[in-house]
Amino acid sequence: MAPRAANPLLWAGAWLILLFLFVPVLITFPVSFTDTSYLSLPTQGVSLRHYQALLADPQWLASAGRSALVASISAVIATLLGGLCAFACWQLTGGLPGLIRGLMLLPLIIPHIVSALAFRRTLVNLGLFDTFAGAILADVIISMPYAFVCVAASLTLFDPKLLQAARSLGASRLLAMRRVLVPSILPGLLSGLLFSFITSWDELVILLFITSRTILLPRKLLQGIQDYIDPSIAAVASIFVILTAIGVVVAGAYRRRAAA
Repeated sequence: MAPRAANPLLWAGAWLILLFLFVPVLITFPVSFTDTSYLSLPTQGVSLRHYQALLADPQWLASAGRSALVASISAVIATLLGGLCAFACWQLTGGLPGLIRGLMLLPLIIPHIVSALAFRRTLVNLGLFDTFAGAILADVIISMPYAFVCVAASLTLFDPKLLQAARSLGASRLLAMRRVLVPSILPGLLSGLLFSFITSWDELVILLFITSRTILLPRKLLQGIQDYIDPSIAAVASIFVILTAIGVVVAGAYRRRAAA
């Protein structure tokens, strides 16, 4: 009887935690419709002026486009490299896989401020400071661990006998991996791609150290709060929340379809 009596309290606690996490996020929606020139709730009525200003400002659109391009390229490269490292750890034996795992997880352990200083010095020496190539290189390094972990988790659920069966039926190693292995670990690859994209898209600390004139979206958002808080930031945040919700719904539908 004791667990049953505790269930309402557990549910209430869970909902309180969810409210604590999501209410500050949801408050950005009414703030984005404010009719004032500063961050506040609407006073005289609902206005779309900040969404219109956001869409009409070429700097916002250009920074968002550049960030999307950098994040997309970084996510693809990070997923490819992280997936290959995860596959190597899955195939190898001995102490080498442990060393590879430790090296792959270092970007998650080292504080970003330390990584930012290292990236700045390295990119200056390579002549890649304040370039798209430098931003992509840094983003690949910091997002690769997420792809590695996601693919490694999928590989632990994969039966290697399926590859042996494909090889015994005449398939080459490359064909067996393409037709058997990749479809089986596709959820891990897609998860790694998504986490890598989000990590690159959202990174600010390292971006402040390796760029100056190349304005990506996180840096543009920071500029919007340096002199005064531009309500357009609330509009950008609301768009991000909507896109994230759409992504969660699509991912949930995909999982239910795959389970069926």
